[in-house]
Amino acid sequence: MSDTPQGGWDSGTEGYGPGGFGPGPGSGGFAAPDGGGFVPPASDAPPTQYGIPAQPSYPQGPYPQPNYPQGYTPQMYPGGYYGPPMLRQQTSGMAVTGMVLGILSLVLFWASLLGPLLALLGIIFSSVGLSQSSKPGFTGKGMAIAGLVCSLISMAFWVLLAIAIASFLA
Repeated sequence: MSDTPQGGWDSGTEGYGPGGFGPGPGSGGFAAPDGGGFVPPASDAPPTQYGIPAQPSYPQGPYPQPNYPQGYTPQMYPGGYYGPPMLRQQTSGMAVTGMVLGILSLVLFWASLLGPLLALLGIIFSSVGLSQSSKPGFTGKGMAIAGLVCSLISMAFWVLLAIAIASFLA
């Protein structure tokens, strides 16, 4: 860095031409003063790429080999027992069917014969799905419970409706 009027410390013009707007005269070898080709920097060091001085090279000898006891072969990675492969959990089809039937029984509550039939089938399928999802290898306990609750609510509505109709007719 120079303390000249053209480029002092933190002036922003180091390595640039006049005004600091790109390569110019005295720019360290990036452009010729006349705008022509490459001009190497003026120094005693051999020219290097991008003006970075070459790093010294050191002789590299072979790495020393460790002395292991006779008959011992080191392993790169320790072996081990990882256990049996993970079994994929299977969702209970009965639980899914019970949940779908339970939701349909709530939605189609207004249908005269279809509502109670769907509620009854939802209770049956959800109960079987709940017992099946308790076995190892199966999931779907939450769906079975949801189907059972929806079916029971729908069935309770139908029982209350039947009681109301019977009391009205009597």
